[in-house]
Amino acid sequence: MKRLIILLFVFVVFLASCSVSKMQFVSLECDKLKKDTTWFYKDSIVEISYFLYTRDGKMTFTINNISDKPIFFDGKNSFILVGNNKHPYWTDGSVINGAIAGYATRNNRHSYGTINVVETKLQERMNLIPPKSGIVISKYFLHDKSLYDLSGYNVKNDTVTANWKTNSLKKTVIKKANFEKTNSPLSFRNFITLSRTEDFKIPLYYDFSFWATDIWEMDARQGTKSKSPENYAEGAYGDGNNLHAEYHPYKKPWMFYLNNIYVDPNH
Repeated sequence: MKRLIILLFVFVVFLASCSVSKMQFVSLECDKLKKDTTWFYKDSIVEISYFLYTRDGKMTFTINNISDKPIFFDGKNSFILVGNNKHPYWTDGSVINGAIAGYATRNNRHSYGTINVVETKLQERMNLIPPKSGIVISKYFLHDKSLYDLSGYNVKNDTVTANWKTNSLKKTVIKKANFEKTNSPLSFRNFITLSRTEDFKIPLYYDFSFWATDIWEMDARQGTKSKSPENYAEGAYGDGNNLHAEYHPYKKPWMFYLNNIYVDPNH
């Protein structure tokens, strides 16, 4: 009987450990972008800033015309490039839903990337951007609703104080995986075509290469700084302000998050 009680206790503990909700935070790098409170590129004509921080990484970028003359954005010749597959921001056909994927070979290693498409598109192929104004482009998610499999990568465990309990000595583990550009589980390019004239005889090309440099995996309570992470599993965290910043302590413009938190669809 005593042995049965012990076995039941071990089983309950095992179930509890399996049911722990997790979050992953994916940090990206781009050698053409500068990091401060924003993530941006700037020249004499435009300032292009990126903000990724949403669940699954809805890639949002803003093109600000900082010159004193209008410029034009070409949605058909601006695209995300995954491997050798390009996916434009404007098409003259129907909107595509689902995933797009591609392979790339670097130093005899195969890299695979998947990007999800949302049901939005630019209404016009050519978009005029007046002086001292901008447009916001937001179409692709960088990952599906699943956690990255970190097995096979060099993962380090960092033991830190649990932040969801005030005045507590409780510890929690953050798994940290670091990647080089050559072995990153996520890499893609964002290619932008602008012009100083509507006929695009004076084109301006901007080519940004991105890759994941770090993935941190942790208890979802640590990731949301809350005992009830399901309350913060969804939401508009990509608007660039401090909305919900208290509950997302790892929020950065170059970072997005994933989780396996169950959210009751009836609530």
